[in-house]
Amino acid sequence: MIAGGSWQPGRNELATIRTNIQRNPRRLRNVISSPEFVKFFGPPKPHPKGEHQNIFGMEDELKVAPKGVGKDHKDIDLLKCRSFCVSHRFTDSEVLAPDFKENLVKVARIVQPFVHW
Repeated sequence: MIAGGSWQPGRNELATIRTNIQRNPRRLRNVISSPEFVKFFGPPKPHPKGEHQNIFGMEDELKVAPKGVGKDHKDIDLLKCRSFCVSHRFTDSEVLAPDFKENLVKVARIVQPFVHW
């Protein structure tokens, strides 16, 4: 498994993340919508059954808008997230393949812009 991002950030860090989303959500949306990112981490929208997909569906996701944010905010899907992390599970055959190290590096490079965001 490989994971990246910020899982259950502290109050101040979460406030900073949400401020950055409100200021300019396009950069985050571009990162989580890129075809390579979607290939490994899923589409950038909540899963229809509430499961984890992309940055959505974490058990700690808010059910309502965060304090001070309108429930009809255009980026409410992002702002309701309390964790901003993604993960990808490799199959046993992928891990045992001779080129696993190269594939792991490839996925790490794909997740890097998300971590830097």
